[in-house]
Amino acid sequence: MRRPRVQLGFTLLELLAVMGILVLLAVLTVTGVGRISKDARISTAVNRITSALGNARALAIKENTLVLVVFRVNWGTQASNGDPCAVNQPPTNPAARQATEIVIARASGEAEVFYSGASNATFLNLADRFVPVPGIAPVRLPAGIKVAGPHYEIAEDLVFITQGEMKELFDDCGEAVRYSQLVGILFGPDGRRLTRNPSGASGDHKIFVDWNDRDCVADPYNDSQDVDYSFGCGNGLKYWFMDHPRDETNVNLLPFLAVYDDDAAREQKATDWSIDNNMLAELVGSSGYIAKYGQRIDFNPNTGAVQP
Repeated sequence: MRRPRVQLGFTLLELLAVMGILVLLAVLTVTGVGRISKDARISTAVNRITSALGNARALAIKENTLVLVVFRVNWGTQASNGDPCAVNQPPTNPAARQATEIVIARASGEAEVFYSGASNATFLNLADRFVPVPGIAPVRLPAGIKVAGPHYEIAEDLVFITQGEMKELFDDCGEAVRYSQLVGILFGPDGRRLTRNPSGASGDHKIFVDWNDRDCVADPYNDSQDVDYSFGCGNGLKYWFMDHPRDETNVNLLPFLAVYDDDAAREQKATDWSIDNNMLAELVGSSGYIAKYGQRIDFNPNTGAVQP
């Protein structure tokens, strides 16, 4: 008597079900890894910033001086390989990613004259000069991570200022420059966080960082604060809007920091950010990405130390 043949294997329906499960697991894995990677970049940035802030505060106490932690754009320009005073130079590699870097600077005890107003000489101002601390190299944050802080001089309830995207400014001013300004944290000799220089040479206590330690701009008003570097997106407020990586604009001293993933913000971008109101709504305003997702770094009001 012949035994019946037993067929081994899977039906087409079973194979399709297994393949569907594998595809779902792959999607979940990729999504999870991407989320972990983004979180890791933010954590890395926060750790580097916190370390730099602690070092700057310790230096201010040790040397009994004013020490500034400032967050600037690093996007190399051709002038960095040639004449250090060449202005309006395009980037060495426009396709390269820009990065935000942390620079620690100390007060020089000097002040520089700068002019503002439509005629460039309407108002005479002074800005206290800070210089990068020798021996302390700038620290780069992961690409795509930026640092912001509140700007109380803008009329809206809560507006953040941060590092502008230089490629967007270089390419036909494709981003609102109003919110691209230099931000920093200032520590006094007792380690406390300050929002002004209490003993500065300037009456209104503006400060700037002299990146190149020289007067590069041939200015009829003898302006040694180099702010004429530009991709052409600034206006009369050239001492505030940062539209070139080498600008020596005045620093906005902040009460707290917000660290955020600018790449993630741009993935959600739905409007033209060359229009102020669009950028305000989607990125820097009270309902924008920074306010919703930025990781705050706060300071003890009595000691100036970073809050745990």
